[in-house]
Order: sequence, then C-alpha cells, then structure tokens
Amino acid sequence: MVALRGRRPYRLVPLIEEGRRLNELGLCCGDISDGLVREMEKFAAMSGVGSVIHADKVPRAAGASLEDALTGGEEAELVAVGPTAEIAKARLHIVGEMTEAKDVKVIGATLRKTGYDHFA
Repeated sequence: MVALRGRRPYRLVPLIEEGRRLNELGLCCGDISDGLVREMEKFAAMSGVGSVIHADKVPRAAGASLEDALTGGEEAELVAVGPTAEIAKARLHIVGEMTEAKDVKVIGATLRKTGYDHFA
C-alpha cells in the first residue's frame, strides 16, 4: 500500500481482479480507503478476532508520515487476511498477524486516530 501525502480529488481504480484472485485463494479482503487500521477494526468487529500491525513493516510513499500510512484513506489498495499457507501462495507483503484478542494493536506507532469514520 502507498500512503498519499498530497491529497487531491481523483478517481480511484478498484482492484477487482486482484480481489478475485485473493478470494479464490480463500483470503478475506477489504480496501483500505478509510485507512489500514480502520479496516482491521472492521475485520475484528465482524470476525471476533483482532490483529497486530507492525508499523515498521507498513510501506509508505516518500514524504508520507507513518500515521498517513496507517490511517490515511483515499487509497485503492487491499488488505487480506487468511491462513498462513494461502498468504504465502499469494506472495503478499505481510505487515502483521491476526490474534485471538478482539482488538487491533499497532506496534511501533502512537496514533491520534485510526482512520476515517463516516459516522463521526
């Protein structure tokens, strides 16, 4: 994923074919258009399990802050979760893991927000 620094209106291109490919491998996918941490909070709420995100493993664009990479939105990138073997087959960039805890933890960053909230 790439964190955008200079936000400007543009049309996002959804990664439909990539999502289909990941789904065929048995992975659960979501877009991070509201932020990576926010999307993982949605996964936690729906699945009853949480996750740990390792901030130092999250890619970011030149000039983007770590908080931008973790909580910034307006990006047509996917995050996927699933069995370790299937993640390996998909050759995904791993930034964390699922946990039995029901919350989302970010190791290596202190955040003021977790992403965009449509209802706030």
